[in-house]
Amino acid sequence: SAIMEQSRAALLDEHIAPWLPHYLARVQELAPGFYSGWAELLSRILAAEADRSGPADRLPLHLREAPGLPDPRRDGGDAFLAGLLAMVRSGVMITRADLASIAVTLDLGLRAGERRYALASLLSQEPVGVLRAFAAEARRQGAMHELRTDRWGAGSEFLAARARTTAELLEQLAAEGFDPCEDPPSKSAARVGS
Repeated sequence: SAIMEQSRAALLDEHIAPWLPHYLARVQELAPGFYSGWAELLSRILAAEADRSGPADRLPLHLREAPGLPDPRRDGGDAFLAGLLAMVRSGVMITRADLASIAVTLDLGLRAGERRYALASLLSQEPVGVLRAFAAEARRQGAMHELRTDRWGAGSEFLAARARTTAELLEQLAAEGFDPCEDPPSKSAARVGS
C-alpha cells in the first residue's frame, strides 16, 4: 500500500541512511572476519532498499537542528572533545582503532579508558600532530561520505560537509599551535576573577 511505501521510505531516509552506511563501512574497514562479512551483507541489503526508493532529497529534522562542532577557542576544550566524538556534529566516526593508529604513527602513549579520555591524553602529548592527523582522517571520511551521496542523498551530503568543516577547523588549530584541551582565554579569566 502507499502508506507502507511512505513509511518504508521515511524509516530509511530519516533514521537509517544518515548514519548506518558509514557505520557499516567503518565496520568493514576495522573489524575482522565475521563482523566485516555481516557489515558487507547488510550494506548490500540497504543499498538495494536505497536504490528502490531513491536518494533522500531532504535532510531529516534532527540533522537540520544538530549543532556543528564547537570551536575550542570560543567554546572550550570539553565542548570541542564531546563534539569531535559525535558524528552528527563532526561528520567523523572516531573509533578506538583510530586513536590507536594515531598514537602509533606519532609514537605517543595511548591511555586506557573511554575515547574522550584517550583523545584528551593524545592531545596533551602532541596537540599539533594529533590535530593534523585527525584533520586528515576527517578529510578521508568526508570523501567516503561524498562517494555515497548518489545513493544516500542528503544525509551523506550533510556528513560530508560536516567532515570538511571539521578538517578545516582542525587544520586551523594545528596551524595556530592551539591546544584544544586548554580553556579559551575568556573562560580562564572568568574563573580566575571568580
